[in-house]
Amino acid sequence: MSDSAILSRVSRLRAYVTKQDTLVGLWMIGTVIAFYHNFLFTQLTALSYLYALGFYGIGLVYATVNERIRHLTAIGTLGGFLELLGDYFLVHIAGSLVYPTGYPFLLSSPAYMPFAWALLITFMGYIGLRLHEEISTFAAYLGPAVFAFVAESGFESLASQGGGWIYTTAPLGWVGHAPLFIVVAEAVMFASSLLLGEAGCPHGRFWNRGHDQPELRRRLLPVRSSLESGVIPNGNERPCLDASVQRSATSIARSMFRTADFMTSSRN
Repeated sequence: MSDSAILSRVSRLRAYVTKQDTLVGLWMIGTVIAFYHNFLFTQLTALSYLYALGFYGIGLVYATVNERIRHLTAIGTLGGFLELLGDYFLVHIAGSLVYPTGYPFLLSSPAYMPFAWALLITFMGYIGLRLHEEISTFAAYLGPAVFAFVAESGFESLASQGGGWIYTTAPLGWVGHAPLFIVVAEAVMFASSLLLGEAGCPHGRFWNRGHDQPELRRRLLPVRSSLESGVIPNGNERPCLDASVQRSATSIARSMFRTADFMTSSRN
C-alpha cells in the first residue's frame, strides 16, 4: 500500500473521530491500563478501590461539562448498583464467585465494584452510540458484544490470577481462568449497549416515545417505596430481607433512585 493511500485512510478515520471520542478514549484506556497494572504487578485490593473511584471521579467531572457523558454516567451508575444483585447470586446462591475480604462490602461485593461497572457500562454505551452514528445499527450491537467477549475473557482471567476475585466453578467450561457462562453473559449484555446509550441520551429514542413521565413516576411510587424500605406490600408489611441485607439493599436502592432523579432532572 502506497504512502498516499495510507494517508488517505488516516484522513478518513480522523474525519470520523471527534474530540469527544478522543477524550473518552483516553479515559477508557487510562482505566484499562490502571486495572491491568494492578492485576499484573501490584495485586492490591486497595488499588482497585483507588482506581475505580478515581476514574469514576474523572467521569463525574467530565459529566459536568458534557451532556452525553452525564446521562451515560447516570445509566452506568444505575447498572453498577444493579450488578450487586448479580454478584449476590453468584456468591451466595450459585457459590461460584469469591471476593477477597478485609475491605468494605456492599451486599456481597467489594464497595468499589458498582463504580467499576459504572465505568464499563458508560464506555460500552458510548461505543454503541458512536458505532450507530457512524456505521450502522448492526455494528452498534455487534461491536460492544465482540469487544466484551474478547476483552472480558482476558480481564476476568487476569483478575482471577491477580487477586481481584476467584471463580470456583464453571458449569459450561473455562475461557482461561474465567467461566464461559460469565464471558458469554457479559457479551450478550453488552450487545444491548446501544439501548443503554439511547436510554442515557436525552435525545434518544427512549426519551422520545411520548411517555407521560409524571404519570409514570406516580405508577412507580409503590415499587420505589418497597425497594427503599425493604418491605413487600403484602398486607402484613413484613420485611422481605434479613436485617443486615435489608440495610444494604435499602442503601443501594436509595442511591439508585437518587441517580435516576438526577438523570431525569438534568434532562428537564
